[in-house]
Amino acid sequence: MNSYTELRSLDKVVLIDYLTVNIDDFRVIKHGRNDYRIQDDKFDKLLTILGFNKEINNLQAYLPLHGFTNGFLLNQFTRISWGGEHVKSNGKYVVSIEMSGQALREFEKYSGHSWLDLLRMIFSFESFRISRCDFAIDDFTAKEISLPYIRDLLEQGLYTSNSRYGSHVSSWVKNSDERTTAGFTFYIGKKGGNQLAIYDKLRERLFSGHEVETEAWNRYEMRFVQEKAYSVLEQYYLALESDNGFDLKKYVQGLLLSFLDLKDEDDKNSRIRRKATNPKWLNFLDSISKIDIKSRVKEPPTYDKKMQWVKSSLPSTFAEMIITQDFDGAQRIFYEAVAEAIDNLQPSKIARLNQYLLENNKKTFNEERSEEIKSLIKSILDLND
Repeated sequence: MNSYTELRSLDKVVLIDYLTVNIDDFRVIKHGRNDYRIQDDKFDKLLTILGFNKEINNLQAYLPLHGFTNGFLLNQFTRISWGGEHVKSNGKYVVSIEMSGQALREFEKYSGHSWLDLLRMIFSFESFRISRCDFAIDDFTAKEISLPYIRDLLEQGLYTSNSRYGSHVSSWVKNSDERTTAGFTFYIGKKGGNQLAIYDKLRERLFSGHEVETEAWNRYEMRFVQEKAYSVLEQYYLALESDNGFDLKKYVQGLLLSFLDLKDEDDKNSRIRRKATNPKWLNFLDSISKIDIKSRVKEPPTYDKKMQWVKSSLPSTFAEMIITQDFDGAQRIFYEAVAEAIDNLQPSKIARLNQYLLENNKKTFNEERSEEIKSLIKSILDLND
């Protein structure tokens, strides 16, 4: 049985099916060759949101790829990788969170947290990148439009898309005189870039030996990378945050229409782009409008937003520090961490900080101000000794 069994009563299921986030906002310390350790409360908070419970969960090490030196599996399916001199960003070590479709279904079902919790945490980081984000529609009836019909339209060129590239892949296995079809896949866009894949998920699952309790299962999978991955996920996050009756189904259907606009073969207009959208395709997509997924420049979080995150995410950490270290010990940990952070502030961060200070008629931060703050911290710590 697979994880979609309980959803088969629905005609269509809309979901996020893959997510990779690279974060260089954590404190990662190198202890030796290929020995990097994450020591950051924000990372512990992220693990909690992802469903990690140190009382019941085990962390299984795995050999990471893409230049990372350390890695473990969280709850079997979420890959967390970090460390390595070749994957630094902005002079800092990167932590990569990679969640497959199965990992995301586990997160939704067992973590005890929502997508809003996870996205609010991700977008609170000062420096991160969405490397890949997949949205998908699973059609369990194929009653509005079939894959052979889509194939015929594509082969006739009766479509428009933001991408000029497309391909069609068929696969099968032949044993003696019997040939078993593994299905076919249509691709719009290049591999490794922003790409739409349309394929027969039912045949894929049956061919792999899985039992599937449905007579149809067509998958429309939109794979976004880099800037567009950030853009579509940010729009989803902002819609959830606004709490205005956001409809994920319509949002993802709009993304699909922006990827592929199948045209009406009965429209007599000689220009493909001017032909009307195919009525079967519109019926499948509920006649909704396209969504603008142009790349947007990522803006750094405001300091007001940062303070909101501190108030919502760190009180429990502060409480644990005081309970375990008493007031003096907790104070020392806090001030020593602040002094170290001041010494390691990046120029870009100082520039943004000074812009905020100027806008609020406050003294700007410079080397002299840095020494003043560290001297004050030292005097506080000396008083407690």
